[in-house]
Amino acid sequence: MPRVYSYQRCIAKGFSMRVVGVNKNNKEIQGVELVDLETLLKESDVIVVTVPLTNKTENLLSSKEFDLMKKGAILVSISREKIINKDAVLKAIDTGSIAGFGIDADITTPIAKDDPWLLSIVSKNLNCRFKYPFFF
Repeated sequence: MPRVYSYQRCIAKGFSMRVVGVNKNNKEIQGVELVDLETLLKESDVIVVTVPLTNKTENLLSSKEFDLMKKGAILVSISREKIINKDAVLKAIDTGSIAGFGIDADITTPIAKDDPWLLSIVSKNLNCRFKYPFFF
């Protein structure tokens, strides 16, 4: 397991959080209770998305998944931008179905200053972080 996930687990355990995760390989991960995605979305107060971008993970979180999330959940994504559907996350923020959204901005991917999504989400208190180190 990469070190960043170990840090997340340690921080969560420090706050006495139950740590659950989805692992498509079904390999045991020390200190993590493996569940299916639906269970993770329904039961989690804080969700950290750490998946690679593939054909299967593009738009992994869209309206259907946001509807499953616990009301007031906080979503943090340290994955590529296309993992989370932009319109769905804006709707979830607007309707209050999630309490917060933090995104790890990949500084190798330029964002246009007039990007409508960026302008919209910044006005909604987006928590943006630029690479290294990872703490939340």
